Amino acid sequence: MGWRNQETREALRKKGQDREWWEQFLSDVANGDSLKALCADELLTVGETLRWISEDAERQTAFDRALKIAAEVKVLEAMEIADDDEVEVARAKLRIDTRYRQAAKWSPQRYGERSVLEHTGRVESISITLALEQATQRVIEGRVERVVEPVALAAPQEAVAERLAQRQAEADAQRDAIAEAQYLEQEEI
Repeated sequence: MGWRNQETREALRKKGQDREWWEQFLSDVANGDSLKALCADELLTVGETLRWISEDAERQTAFDRALKIAAEVKVLEAMEIADDDEVEVARAKLRIDTRYRQAAKWSPQRYGERSVLEHTGRVESISITLALEQATQRVIEGRVERVVEPVALAAPQEAVAERLAQRQAEADAQRDAIAEAQYLEQEEI
């Protein structure tokens, strides 16, 4: 760890005990001041400051809240830039886009990209028990099928369980017969 990080860590340990300094720091962040500039003014490194903030859940929550407020400030700044008639359009667009990107990172619930999934059409019900029975049977028989249309279960659950147990017993008997035949075949060699 470099000497600058050690100095920052020691300074944060001392400053962190000063509630007034911490409140002013959060206020400056909430007003949209650059974290890099704030750290430079206090002779702190950004990385160590962020690490120090993340070490305490209460500090992290307060910092996150300040960033959400800063997102609102950045959106208001973007609106002011957009309303200014005397600016170069390309530069103004870049400044506005940058502020909106910051706002999206700092307050993703409010300004982040949203995906909306809309379902249209019918919802068909399927029988999970029957689908499980069919899948188990395919595994027992060693075959794989692609089920295209679901089939509704007509029999009660007990009957399905009974049929499944019967098929399992038949498959076990068949597997045993194959194993016995293979064993006898080896003995003949």
